[in-house]
Amino acid sequence: MSRATADLPAIEPVFWQVVEDGLAALSIALTPGVRAAIEDHVRLLSAWNEAINLTAQSAVQNGPVKGTDNWWRLEDSWRALRASGIQVHASIDVRYPDAVSRRPEARTEVDRHDGRRSPRRVFKETPAKPKRER
Repeated sequence: MSRATADLPAIEPVFWQVVEDGLAALSIALTPGVRAAIEDHVRLLSAWNEAINLTAQSAVQNGPVKGTDNWWRLEDSWRALRASGIQVHASIDVRYPDAVSRRPEARTEVDRHDGRRSPRRVFKETPAKPKRER
């Protein structure tokens, strides 16, 4: 752990269990320095994720919009599960319309908790509003 990440929350043990299982399957061993670098990076990403969206989203997808089953509502359900002590594991596929777009056109998500798998959910993004000419 570096000084830059000393004050950040620790990584949950399940993270290293999954990584070590995958590395063992590939017959790869991490040096202590590489493991420390990965841990620092994951801790920073985890901390940033609470404050920064790592992929662009519209307000319709990323805010509490009444009457919609959007991404914010999904994350809110995860927060409730975590608050009650239930671990949530999610698989998210982000699809972009082309090589230059900053905003994905859709996210596909499946999560697991309490030994159950959620149905596959697709969250389609609203098109970005064109920027006004100046």
